[in-house]
Amino acid sequence: AQLDGTFGSTAVVAEMLLQSHTGVLNFLPALPKIWSAGSVSGLRARGGFEVDLKWKDGVATALTITSKTGNNCRLHLNGAVVKHIVSSGKQIPFKTNEDNIEFPTVLNQTYKLEFSLSKHKMN
Repeated sequence: AQLDGTFGSTAVVAEMLLQSHTGVLNFLPALPKIWSAGSVSGLRARGGFEVDLKWKDGVATALTITSKTGNNCRLHLNGAVVKHIVSSGKQIPFKTNEDNIEFPTVLNQTYKLEFSLSKHKMN
């Protein structure tokens, strides 16, 4: 299949930074080594989420998720360790299951994930 140059390349880049087709948000699943550090904002994910992401050395350093529907948010962490999730100044409880976490969201609320410093790469 051939993709339109503008739309296709944008979609490919977005898929390298965030995948959500399984219903689980997966960050930096296919980050090229040349992009060892960077940031992106406004990525749309399935389930009704908007994502802002920063990374360094191939590892997420800042992650903010805005809920557009109030659905539960499920994340695949790729070895990262979430220390806290904060929304409106309050810590949000989350469940951990292997390398995934899940937490409830409220419509139009923003959630900031704080990571423990870890040597694990996110890919």
